Amino acid sequence: MKAKKRLIKDVAVRAILAGRSTKQVIAAVKKSFPKSKTTPACVAWYRHDLRERGVKVPDAKREGRAA
Repeated sequence: MKAKKRLIKDVAVRAILAGRSTKQVIAAVKKSFPKSKTTPACVAWYRHDLRERGVKVPDAKREGRAA
């Protein structure tokens, strides 16, 4: 039996469902796929797609910002 090939989408979705921030999702993808060109827009699309399919997506953790 052949193992299913792991995709960028798989890594991104797993990180999103774990409640990671956009930067953390991109970092997880880059760790597994160093040559990927994943952008914040890609991550937003994955979040949108999950919600459209009825998946309860946790809010992304906010990045710390200086006031």
